[in-house]
Amino acid sequence: MSLPIFLSIGKTFTPQQEAFVSAVENYLRAQGLEPRTIGRNYFRNDQPLKTVTECMKECVGAIVIAFERIHVDKGSEKRGSPDASVLNEINFPTVWNQIEAALAYATHRPLLVLVENGLKLEGLLQTGYDWWVQHVTLDQSSLLSTEFAQIFSDWKARCAEAQKTSTAPAVSAAELSIKDLLGSLKVAQLWGLLAALFGVLAAVAATAFKLGQSH
Repeated sequence: MSLPIFLSIGKTFTPQQEAFVSAVENYLRAQGLEPRTIGRNYFRNDQPLKTVTECMKECVGAIVIAFERIHVDKGSEKRGSPDASVLNEINFPTVWNQIEAALAYATHRPLLVLVENGLKLEGLLQTGYDWWVQHVTLDQSSLLSTEFAQIFSDWKARCAEAQKTSTAPAVSAAELSIKDLLGSLKVAQLWGLLAALFGVLAAVAATAFKLGQSH
């Protein structure tokens, strides 16, 4: 029986993104795992966050694939402060990568994080937490490296152990509140998540302002 795995990805917008996600899905299936992604192969008649928690409840592990969703030609960070800096040619992933990574960690699902080269590293997509962050190009060859094979094997073993011992606690959308989710994160992880969310919002605002100036 295939082990269900929560796959956190944004909607693909380029052939390269779609090809890489499909390659990861095929890799998982070849390893006896069943990838589940909200809006791709998992659907519920419910609010998005509740759907995410229900899907996570059914899975024994999680993989985050973070790739470009927002591109900012020029912007600023900490604008108006002594620490202000200019942002040039910077990319951000979907904010759902951060939310779903936080939920996976809060519910003790083994977590594997793949981050596209060139993304701004913030929140739970940074190194230094309780999981390994692997930087990849969106190419199938990234899945063939010795480093990936060993990291994946270790992560898969943790998922199998969680399934065998049933130690992964069940999560109910009705029981898990935002307070519970944030409370389960360590201080550094919480600040990282909040910084990432504000960073994405700032990037969107800067892009909207630029578009407004052009009309």
